[in-house]
Amino acid sequence: MWLRANGPGIGDALFLTAVAHEIKKQKKEFVGIASYHRELFENNPDIDATTDLHDYGINAVTFRELDDQKSIKEHNVQFMLKKIGCIAPIWEDIRQYVYLRDDELLRHPKKYITISASTSNWTPNKTWFGFKDLVSLIKQKSEFIVYQLAGNDEEKIPGCQFLNVPLRKVAAYLKGSQLHICCITGTMHMASGVGTRSIVLYGGRERAFVTGYHNNINIETNPPQKCGGCYLVHPCPYGYEQDGKFKKPCLEMINPEEIYKIANDLLKIDSHKIGLL
Repeated sequence: MWLRANGPGIGDALFLTAVAHEIKKQKKEFVGIASYHRELFENNPDIDATTDLHDYGINAVTFRELDDQKSIKEHNVQFMLKKIGCIAPIWEDIRQYVYLRDDELLRHPKKYITISASTSNWTPNKTWFGFKDLVSLIKQKSEFIVYQLAGNDEEKIPGCQFLNVPLRKVAAYLKGSQLHICCITGTMHMASGVGTRSIVLYGGRERAFVTGYHNNINIETNPPQKCGGCYLVHPCPYGYEQDGKFKKPCLEMINPEEIYKIANDLLKIDSHKIGLL
């Protein structure tokens, strides 16, 4: 069975690793995947072949219904599996699968945290602008290294070591990370794929039970406008310009101190600064 990713994003591609896993387990069939991120499927025992997203010479199952996210009342992986006649796992058991080779794993001498501060250009309502203050708190209170996983054109967050590396190297850094902190973006799916826990800043744009993972700390908000779960791809109608940035009320409800406290509860960050750990 060939499966086509429902879009160009990393998440679109990695959802299919969970689908492939269940096809192999339940049907024991051939699984091929068409996507823009074929390198993420290397070394994956559930995937037999890959091709480019726009290879229309194959007869692939498509999932265009996912374009209307407001109509989806379950996780995307559950929806896709039901469409192809498989039993869907419960939400708590959904994860992605990225298989790194031994030679790709990092031998890092110090503990570190990873962040992804930006999102895709076609989803402007996912971006949170509190990372600068959050990283400042982490650096003030601990000796953790903070790696920012980003592209060359992205704003560099002060206090971070900036990394623009190929996707499998991103996966390796995520694998070694003590904690990943991000908006709704591709690295949250990659972190799930390598077994690293994330704090994901959802705000009100979408709901974690549709795209997220149980093991993560999923920060959702309900803005006064009751617009949560909008899934809008055009700019938020309640958004506003401030300091050259387009801000959304549902994400501005999340403050850096709150996220730092959650991270500290998980990692005891403060203890690293005073030498207890």
